[in-house]
Amino acid sequence: MSLRSRLTLLYTTIVGGILLLFGLAVYYSVSLTVIHQLDDNLSIWAETIYNKAQIGEDGRLAVNLRQLNIPGDVFVQVWGRDHHLITASQNIIILNSPLDSGAILSSIPTWGDINQAGARLRILTVPLVAGGGSRIEGILQIGTHMDVVNATQQTLQEVLLIGTVIAIIAAGLAAWYSSRQALHPLDNVTKTALQITSADDLSRRIPYSGSPSDEVGQLVAAFNQTLGRLENLFHTQRRFLADVGHELRTPLTVIKGNVGLMRKIKEFDEESLETIEDEVDRLTRMVGDLLLLAQAESGKIPLANEMVELDTLLLEALNQMKVLARDRVQLNLGNIDQVLVCGDRDRLK
Repeated sequence: MSLRSRLTLLYTTIVGGILLLFGLAVYYSVSLTVIHQLDDNLSIWAETIYNKAQIGEDGRLAVNLRQLNIPGDVFVQVWGRDHHLITASQNIIILNSPLDSGAILSSIPTWGDINQAGARLRILTVPLVAGGGSRIEGILQIGTHMDVVNATQQTLQEVLLIGTVIAIIAAGLAAWYSSRQALHPLDNVTKTALQITSADDLSRRIPYSGSPSDEVGQLVAAFNQTLGRLENLFHTQRRFLADVGHELRTPLTVIKGNVGLMRKIKEFDEESLETIEDEVDRLTRMVGDLLLLAQAESGKIPLANEMVELDTLLLEALNQMKVLARDRVQLNLGNIDQVLVCGDRDRLK
């Protein structure tokens, strides 16, 4: 899987998770709000009925529901201490069982959701205490359909589901487009690197028009710096090879010239032999110091620090160059004084 696909999947998953949490929060918040509205309505009617409850002459609890204009979607049952039905609203008068049988014995007001004949009801169970006493004289159960809650929850589920799907699709497309735009410079990096590899052209650089302070800009800048260093190293290597060839050619040419001179005059010339010996020694030292040329390119070459007779060094160089120049160049050296300098003899020569 490509990086673009992984980023798109990651962003889409994050957005989907956030939308899921947000949808659940909205779903439960709206559901609780609607249920609280039902509970407030039931509480008002329960308080009204509670105030109408009284003890009759026979010592029994009596509640006249006909005097109350109870809505048709509100169901009321009043049960006595012996759990017999005292009265009920007209819409459930044929029901002889409690609306919420599990709460009929409760000594405190209790809320409950039940399924009655295939319908979902919200039930409030309230113990009735008449005349300001403390003895429970009966139980009031009042309930209503939760069709509004069911319809609201169903609508919320559909809206949130459709909205979440659309939002996830939109987030996926947006993430794909944004990641494509953000990673487009990386494609240029890859193409340029492949072109540099195929063409061996280290002088090329990666173009970038975005902000140099962002992550991609820093990556492009680092890559360009790497290309610059590789180019410098490549040129250094080429110069190193050229310097090696030049530095080795010079003493070999001097040796060859002196050998040719002795062969021409057909006798051993002591001065030429000394020159050959010096150049052989110098060549030996140079072979051992070839890697120092690479260090010289980086400015880290170690130099000898000793006293050198510069006039003597000049005469040696003059004698060797006479052999190399033969009769093509005439050089006359005037009077020179003895000069001492602190330096590296071989590198000065």
